[in-house]
Amino acid sequence: MRLGIDMNAGMTWVDHLREWDYSITPVLAWLWGVVEFNAVKHGPIAYVAALAVVIAILLSFPPTRGMTKAICSAVVRGLVMYAQLVFALVTVKGLSFVARVLLTLFHKCRIWIVETVRRLRSTD
Repeated sequence: MRLGIDMNAGMTWVDHLREWDYSITPVLAWLWGVVEFNAVKHGPIAYVAALAVVIAILLSFPPTRGMTKAICSAVVRGLVMYAQLVFALVTVKGLSFVARVLLTLFHKCRIWIVETVRRLRSTD
């Protein structure tokens, strides 16, 4: 029993087709079994490969092409926007840290110069 589907005592998805049962559930159960097998064998990269195959299949059919392109572009656009926001935040935080360090060094240097000039005047 996978994905809540009873495979009728070991029947494969091809057996279901031979019995004129054109339900998508046995095919999905078989595909999920293939993905699980490859995930155990090859690791999590199998999920990425399965997702790429599904996207390629959906892009190959004209009725699903527009929806698939819209979803993929929305996901890519969201990831790019997230990366831009993170990069901007890291850049601003890094520059503010550098500015604070430089301001601290400037004030320390100014105090050191004033003290050095005062010492030189007092020794004369």
